Amino acid sequence: MGIGIILFAVLALFLLFQYHWKRRHLYKISMKLEGPPALPLVGNGLSFLHKQEDFLGVISKIISTYTGPTRFWLGPHLLLLFSHPEHVEKILLSTKLSHKHELYDFIKIYIGEGLVSSSGEKHKRYRKIIQRMINTKFILGNMDTFQKHINIFLEKLSSRCGKCTFDIHEAIHLCCADIIGEIVLGMQMKAQYGQNMDFVHASAEVYTVAYERIMKPWYHPDIIYNFTSGKKEQSRIVSISYNFIKRHITNAIERVRTAKEDKNRIRPLIDQIADVIDKDTSVMDETDFVYNMYTLYLASEDTLTIIIAMLCVCLGMYPQYQKRAAEEVRSLHADTSGTIAYDNLSDLPYLAMCIKDVLRLIPIAPLIARRANEDFAIDDYVIPKDCGIIVSIFDLHRNPKHWENPSHFHPDHFLPDAVNSRHPYAYIPFSAGPRSCVGKQLAYSSLKLIMVNILQRFEIEADGKFPDIVLRSDITTRSVSGYNVRLKERVWN
Repeated sequence: MGIGIILFAVLALFLLFQYHWKRRHLYKISMKLEGPPALPLVGNGLSFLHKQEDFLGVISKIISTYTGPTRFWLGPHLLLLFSHPEHVEKILLSTKLSHKHELYDFIKIYIGEGLVSSSGEKHKRYRKIIQRMINTKFILGNMDTFQKHINIFLEKLSSRCGKCTFDIHEAIHLCCADIIGEIVLGMQMKAQYGQNMDFVHASAEVYTVAYERIMKPWYHPDIIYNFTSGKKEQSRIVSISYNFIKRHITNAIERVRTAKEDKNRIRPLIDQIADVIDKDTSVMDETDFVYNMYTLYLASEDTLTIIIAMLCVCLGMYPQYQKRAAEEVRSLHADTSGTIAYDNLSDLPYLAMCIKDVLRLIPIAPLIARRANEDFAIDDYVIPKDCGIIVSIFDLHRNPKHWENPSHFHPDHFLPDAVNSRHPYAYIPFSAGPRSCVGKQLAYSSLKLIMVNILQRFEIEADGKFPDIVLRSDITTRSVSGYNVRLKERVWN
């Protein structure tokens, strides 16, 4: 018995030594860089044992405390934190640093090896397929679809006019679910009429449930997480979302195989991808088809919802900017009830500046996590293979060196002279390099179109200024207290 215990202890010590010996390159760079003191096993995990609204502040405090690249440990993961545009440019342009970090494995539970979470050749293949589909022709061909759902949205907002403060998020959320449901998934979601709400609500909960597990290292092992309430929520969300998307993929495959080709019809993305797979089944299996469609739905719907909701709040808080944006819309489009043409969306430079500054203040992905798949030099440091890299877009977008009014909504940040004087990587709302967002053009066009319709019909009021808003992070950036506004019918002089 005694010998057995001794042998077991020797074996355990040997395995522990082997584990740490293989990670010695991580410990070496960790000792060279500044960073907060770490504890065994959990690292700096206890620093993030806060409410979600405190997380971004913790990261910002770490960045402001140390001058250069900063290291911290999240459980066994060594993460190097970067927020200077010169460093960010090198990171995002490098193919050596284009692989997603293991922390995204907890996102993969929901979206699998889709466009956002995949790496390597699989990501390149999926990006090539999807990127060529989301083009000007696709956007132009869906303008009527957008307007159809926006008109329902406007009528629902009309019932709020002249009444007390309300949270505009839910109305925008349902409108965007209808839009993306049709142009991406090829279905009539009818969320604005209360249909398919299990899927709509489950999709909204993905970010919160996944974030909680990522930021608590003791939840990382399945053997522990499987006994938590989070596991039950995770299973429920995965079941609802996977089965919902799979059902509509089946419908898309049937449409592709039975329908006659109509070159003038703009097909939803799900039909276009089904057509590609029908011609070459090796490009994507059914599971990855499901996950890619869910990724496209989540990324598109949530981006539009959050940015439009926050832009309404900002324009209400800063009426001088709302007046300029509304006057620009009015000068371009005199008919307050008609629809705007796609070509006219590019003739709204001030509205574009407003959208860009909201994307600066609440970047869709406040942090980007990458993993070095080989050694990579930045300045005097060599980032070793397997080391984690965090780019803080949130802090990059608030650096007073590059932004005149970093904590306020200030569209003049995007006047031509200001843009030209700023480092190009000081502003990366859709990331950059080989992993930049494939839907950037669709996002900007959609955001403009929805805001044009709102500004044509309504005058927005909101209390306070942007620094009064408490933000939280759950993969993306959101307001803790909602998106509270008041509406009045706009009266044009």
